[in-house]
Amino acid sequence: MDAPFNETELSERLNLYFEYSDLIEQVEKANSQFESDFEDLSEYLRSNWEDRLRESYDFEESQWLASPSSNAKWQGLLPAYWDQDPLNSDSTIRLYFRHSPTTDCLRNRTLRFRLRLPPQRHVHTTPQGDGQSFNDVFTSLATTEYADRLDDALEGIDVDEMRLGSASALFSKEYPLDPQNLAGSYLEQIDSASSMNQLVGGTQSGVSCLITLMSGTRGISVTTTSR
Repeated sequence: MDAPFNETELSERLNLYFEYSDLIEQVEKANSQFESDFEDLSEYLRSNWEDRLRESYDFEESQWLASPSSNAKWQGLLPAYWDQDPLNSDSTIRLYFRHSPTTDCLRNRTLRFRLRLPPQRHVHTTPQGDGQSFNDVFTSLATTEYADRLDDALEGIDVDEMRLGSASALFSKEYPLDPQNLAGSYLEQIDSASSMNQLVGGTQSGVSCLITLMSGTRGISVTTTSR
């Protein structure tokens, strides 16, 4: 039930508004400008993070793929051999590192880097072989047969959150941004995060068993490529 109408309290609040209306208007204009500034910064980072990484890494030689999106929330990066089409259905397996230069992340001055396995992707949830989907097999083996190797590898990079039993954000790590230089520090931190995760995704690291989980498990046939 709504609170009962109190004419006295309402009048007092409105009187405060009229008393400070000039200041309130200035604050509203400033906030509108700040909203626009964060939107502009988000757009800039969405459009430029890939170019920044290409200055640091040879994508052709390393066989990594950048996967930019028109939506700031879904910026991606992955080893090329993670991009698999086991069902020949033009719908690839999607295991990738995600970062999101959204206005909320920028306001919070945090870059969050996640290894993501989308739980809703059709090719991930289609039953195969014994009736299990790719996501079922992956998350099951990640918490049983390969659990120790994954735990050791992720402990080495000091992740902030790990949920290998959930087909979504398998792990995430946060990087602080400099409020005095949000654009520059975001690009620097995406470079740092990518450097760390190129090792994670590499065949020489303990997390190389992630790709093993993708190959030939219970009726889901995936061809992998060594580097």
